[in-house]
Amino acid sequence: MINYKYTITKEFGIHARPAFQLAKNASDFTCSIQIGKADQMADAKDVMEIMGIKLMQGDEMRVTFNGTDEDKAANSMINLIKEHL
Repeated sequence: MINYKYTITKEFGIHARPAFQLAKNASDFTCSIQIGKADQMADAKDVMEIMGIKLMQGDEMRVTFNGTDEDKAANSMINLIKEHL
């Protein structure tokens, strides 16, 4: 299992476009990917679940990867997060 934490810097947080980008990227992998904050986590492959968490600027976002391709998934998702969030 790989855990990653990131503080969201974008003014509008995770709205529809970044949620879609995250879900699309996560869907490329077979491992389980969870995204969220504190005690509220969601399936990173589901746009509506990601948006339901309401990740805002300044929130510490947590992402967990668990499965056979977790290393590849983590590298891809972390690069996406650093570039766009």
